[in-house]
Amino acid sequence: VIVQERQACYAPSLCFIFRVDSCKYCVPQGKTLKSIARHYFLNVDWLRLYNSNPAVRDPDGLLTEEVIQVGPLYTVQSGDTLLSIAAKTRTTVRSLMENNPALPPDGMIQPDDRICVLVCSAA
Repeated sequence: VIVQERQACYAPSLCFIFRVDSCKYCVPQGKTLKSIARHYFLNVDWLRLYNSNPAVRDPDGLLTEEVIQVGPLYTVQSGDTLLSIAAKTRTTVRSLMENNPALPPDGMIQPDDRICVLVCSAA
């Protein structure tokens, strides 16, 4: 947390920095793997989620605030670009950018960066 001192007639401001785990989803009340798959993959391919979460016993009875894995993490190799990663992993650059808000806007990635990969349902 970063706190700025009050100066003149301006109120102090607070800045909160959150670290968000890539490819993780905190389940809200009433969600199922099927509804989460529909949200992320634009179809009902919930088996992909079920197979990625062996600790989930009942795909229709997720616990509220249970954390599940929604996709694999890809570790960037030397020479990789978002386009080459998208081609290797059967997704799109747009999907990579949308699901990795920490990526720089210019898409310049570095070796050892970790990127969440959500495979396109049509791939």
